[in-house]
Amino acid sequence: MLGNLAWHGAASHRLYDAGDVSCDGDELERAQLEYAGLVAELLRAGHRPVGLGGGHEIAWAAYQGAAIALAGDARLDRLGIVNFDAHLDLRLPESPGRGTSGTPFLQIAESRAASGLEFRYLCVGASAASNTAALFDRASALGAGVVLDVDAGGSETEARIRSFIEDCSAVYLTFCLDVLPAATAPGVSAPSAFGVPLQRAIALLRVALDACARDGSAGKLLMADVAELNPAFDEAGRTARTAARIVYEISAIRP
Repeated sequence: MLGNLAWHGAASHRLYDAGDVSCDGDELERAQLEYAGLVAELLRAGHRPVGLGGGHEIAWAAYQGAAIALAGDARLDRLGIVNFDAHLDLRLPESPGRGTSGTPFLQIAESRAASGLEFRYLCVGASAASNTAALFDRASALGAGVVLDVDAGGSETEARIRSFIEDCSAVYLTFCLDVLPAATAPGVSAPSAFGVPLQRAIALLRVALDACARDGSAGKLLMADVAELNPAFDEAGRTARTAARIVYEISAIRP
């Protein structure tokens, strides 16, 4: 789907495929470590990785890569995560040490706490119907920011995104496709009955990207990913086409 989109990048821009990481059987942690190593390598080389998932377990893998690449770098201290998602993904693992697509941000929070670092997390588009009270309580206890899907249309959301990014030294931006209405993104494991309309989601995404930008560059944006595409459920490739448009926005190849 990306191949069908027009290129508007500057002559100095480059966009290329850095390879795939696959998960064999239930070897999720091995795949995450492999992905983390690849992300760390790309970051150290001065690139800005844009990961394509797969489940949102990609987030824990991506963060581990950033932690490796930024060891001793002050940007890691105030790294912020902006997550467009219907789910908080702060669930407790079912088995100790074994994560899922629902646990990545709790894993990140625990990892940062163990390193004496503050957990900076803003979830935009969360659905009250799709997250238990215990998850909202956990988000509050961790100091996470939450914007509900029903509230995402107001200007307060844009101000909140800008304020959050202003207070961060670097940003990891992750976009879960299930934040969109099921009619727009049917190809996800947990479709949203309500969701944030695509036009509004892209407007908010642009607010985040503009808040990251400095001097015409990506500025604070360290890395990004688009998660939760499930081709088995994707009617007529609608979700893949939408995912490609999200990557198009993130990759700064739009006019």
